[in-house]
Amino acid sequence: QEVSLFLSLSKEIVQDERLLIWICDSLREFGIRGSWVTFQLQQSDAPALSDKWTILATGLKQIQCRVCINQVGLTADTEDALHRMQTDFIKFAPELGAGFGSDQATRTRLLQLIKTAQLRGIKTIVTGVEDARALALLWSTGIDYIQGNFLHGALPSLDAPK
Repeated sequence: QEVSLFLSLSKEIVQDERLLIWICDSLREFGIRGSWVTFQLQQSDAPALSDKWTILATGLKQIQCRVCINQVGLTADTEDALHRMQTDFIKFAPELGAGFGSDQATRTRLLQLIKTAQLRGIKTIVTGVEDARALALLWSTGIDYIQGNFLHGALPSLDAPK
């Protein structure tokens, strides 16, 4: 069964120049393909780490890993960040997914961000989807992935339910 892991990186670890070498060594040691792993950074940390993130993201892509900006959409500079940050995925803040079905301002904001991401070839993930109305509306936007307890709650292990 193919697994895709999203691993969060802290602001502090992104600044460690040895991180990429450690990741390469760890993937090799444990027989993990880079394409199975996506490393994610919080959007709120991105401005302070722009240069470091660019270097790390470039190196990660060379070993077939993917990168993601997480908690996207809560700040006014989100669209600017999408234009300057190197990323394969963006994962929207749960507040946007939760409000999509009921709040017009949230829906308008998220639709604009989705369009911007799609124009740049960035895969989109909406988190916080907890109801059928939001799910139905989101599918019509062309969103790539949806995450939330409406589809299925978190499981205690990676084993698929029987």
